[in-house]
Amino acid sequence: MAVPGPVLSPLELTRRRRAWAGWVRLGRLERGGLAVLALTTAVAVLAPLLAPYSPTTAVHAEPFAPPGTHGLLGSDELSRDLFSRVLYGVRASWLSALAVIASGVLIGGLIGTVAGIAGGWIDTALMRFTDLFLALPAAVLAIAVIAALGPSLPHTLVAIGIVWWPWYARIVRAEVRAQAVRSHVDAARLAGVGRVGAPGAAGAGRAGPAGPDDGRRAVGAAARPLRSYDGGARRVVRPAGNPWASWFR
Repeated sequence: MAVPGPVLSPLELTRRRRAWAGWVRLGRLERGGLAVLALTTAVAVLAPLLAPYSPTTAVHAEPFAPPGTHGLLGSDELSRDLFSRVLYGVRASWLSALAVIASGVLIGGLIGTVAGIAGGWIDTALMRFTDLFLALPAAVLAIAVIAALGPSLPHTLVAIGIVWWPWYARIVRAEVRAQAVRSHVDAARLAGVGRVGAPGAAGAGRAGPAGPDDGRRAVGAAARPLRSYDGGARRVVRPAGNPWASWFR
């Protein structure tokens, strides 16, 4: 007797269909790049299991042994297996690049997001701090960090991460500022939505029956008088009495 499979909700089916449609829309070049990326990641993670020998131990009888009988790629000048060293080299390079990119996105993305949302003196201070790192020569700064911490792979990654994050901070901050002037953001501001949400609307996203006070709240929000102020290049009208409205000026 066949066991019935799990019953998927319509929302889950829609998500899976969208994911499959996105994969189908990819071209051959994109699919090939994703396949190479997945293969490289698998080799980097499984390098200790795939390598037949230790990358630092002499395993062959003579140096510069030819491929074939002396391993898949032969040996180097110290009789170490080249195939094992290539696998461990892929692992070290891939994980190092991942660590540098992740640290840059984390630090630079956080600083850029805060600067773009806050604006004012916070934006100015964070961007001047970012410009300080951009003004310093990247190679000199990295060498100085390695000289202070000592030569090693983790210290090298720290040095590269220090000179790498300012670019992400600039990109993220510019994108946040660009999104802040979109028409849908202006519409949300005119509706009285603040950074966290409109006051009294904490339960607006919860599903359930309407409460007895929901109608009076809606009427009160609609009857709330509007006030305007000169926002520079344009005039913005906001509901009066909204404590979050002063955040977006």
